[in-house]
Amino acid sequence: MYRGTEEMKPHVFNIAHDAYKGLTDFKKNQSVIISGESGAGKTEATKQVLAYIAAIAGSVGGVEKKVLQANPILEGFGNAKTIRNDNSSRFGKYMEIFFDGEGRICSSVTTNYLLEKIRVCSQAGNERNFHIFYQLTKVFVFEPMLF
Repeated sequence: MYRGTEEMKPHVFNIAHDAYKGLTDFKKNQSVIISGESGAGKTEATKQVLAYIAAIAGSVGGVEKKVLQANPILEGFGNAKTIRNDNSSRFGKYMEIFFDGEGRICSSVTTNYLLEKIRVCSQAGNERNFHIFYQLTKVFVFEPMLF
């Protein structure tokens, strides 16, 4: 597991660690804002922050697993292949993770916004629709016995 120190290079785990310690040691609400231009790695950074928090915090009743498992589903409905990025998020995501008094994850709420709905009807050249349409096609065409 990552342990942040001043001697180590900057890493997204260090940001997640500091946020968690601010929450547990100082009892202050924390925010991690991940922003950047298309293809900068926001989706991957979010996955790493969530994985780190889930690993060190644990949860009540396995909630951290549900939080982590929700991400691929959201990506299926909101990510698409673009010219710059094969897994480009075409929506914004605001996540709130709630902790109990012992610092364990006890619940979470995700709010999606600004979904690029026009992509359902048309895409630019060399781009694709949302992943979910291709995933469903694969399931129904190549694995019809699943349903």
